[in-house]
Amino acid sequence: MTSASPNRLQTLRSDKLTDLQARWGVDGTVLSEALREAFQAEKHDEVWTLANALGLDEACVGSGVAQHLARSHPEEFGPVVQAIRALLQ
Repeated sequence: MTSASPNRLQTLRSDKLTDLQARWGVDGTVLSEALREAFQAEKHDEVWTLANALGLDEACVGSGVAQHLARSHPEEFGPVVQAIRALLQ
């Protein structure tokens, strides 16, 4: 099962989600309702709940959420990127 940090997933509440709407072929109302369900899900069931509400594959939704968060909040990933670059040098 794919999981996202509840705090990270909650970040989607304030993000502009047009990229996810286009990626998944849903309108804003459908996505908002699906996210509302996901926010109320048990810990570690958020992505599954979102995927189920949208009728999409859980891996596709997990990947889409991760890519959206990485693009929308690059400052959160700086330490990870630096650590990986250090290991590759």
